[in-house]
Amino acid sequence: MAGEDWAAGFLKRNPELSLRCPEPTSPSRLSGFNWVQVNRFYGVLEEQLATKKFSPQQIYNVDESGITTVQNPGKILAKKGCKQVGRVVSGEKGTATTIVYAMSASVTLSRRCSYSGGRGGLTS
Repeated sequence: MAGEDWAAGFLKRNPELSLRCPEPTSPSRLSGFNWVQVNRFYGVLEEQLATKKFSPQQIYNVDESGITTVQNPGKILAKKGCKQVGRVVSGEKGTATTIVYAMSASVTLSRRCSYSGGRGGLTS
């Protein structure tokens, strides 16, 4: 079994690696975020912007922030300089609370919705 001395020596021999904390990523998010889906999204967006002629006040950025009781994964080895390191984790366990908010170029909406746990947990 490799010990701490071996690990320290390994990192010295491989200076391009570092011990990092990965960002937990659910399998569904991992499968839905790929080049095909991203290109499809931007194609539809470009088409809608061209045909509908939206003003800046009609375009909203909606963002969500999630808080979960699922444990964060431990540290992993990754190349130095990587801005984001991910690891697939189970999205099935624990309780999740999601906060949603939106804003446009001219208006920030103060209304926030939070979704907690399973179905129908909407509060505003």
